[in-house]
Amino acid sequence: MKVFKGKRSKVYCIFNLAIKIERKDSNAINRIKNEAKVLKIINNHNIGPRLFFKGDSFIVMEYIKGERILDFIKHASDSEKLSITQEILNQCRTLDKLHYDKFEMHHPTKHILIKKNKEVVMIDFERCKYSSNPKNLTQFIQFLPRLGFTFNNKQVLKKYKKAQSDENYQKILGYFTENLLNRKD
Repeated sequence: MKVFKGKRSKVYCIFNLAIKIERKDSNAINRIKNEAKVLKIINNHNIGPRLFFKGDSFIVMEYIKGERILDFIKHASDSEKLSITQEILNQCRTLDKLHYDKFEMHHPTKHILIKKNKEVVMIDFERCKYSSNPKNLTQFIQFLPRLGFTFNNKQVLKKYKKAQSDENYQKILGYFTENLLNRKD
């Protein structure tokens, strides 16, 4: 059994299950209830670990076995990097459309895992909350240089920040894929 201790919870991993329990010494209240509520919604959009069961101060969900994003990028091929990054952008866009802000996407080193089958799974939604102006996509774009990508089109980002439409998202995705080979030195 693996045990992970965070600021707000402990996670016990047994077989393919992760049991997340709220820490009694944490000042953050109802974070587990919040995560269960968010997972129930975003699981319908194939985001996050599968939620199986929830209680007042614990949740039982799928245990994600995978590499952290930066570890994966070190050995991934260019096509794998592109594919994984596009999937993360798509998940960020979906979270934005659902009006949920994860708050960690500018530095998601611990929050994005890549499974052996190259499936992208975002984890840890304790802090996630409903927002009229979520920033998942724009925050993740700030992280792209750490993955070896550059994104220099500030106008496209400003348009998306102003109006988070599918059209503006497609412009971001198009710019990203067109400029794939413009790597950070």
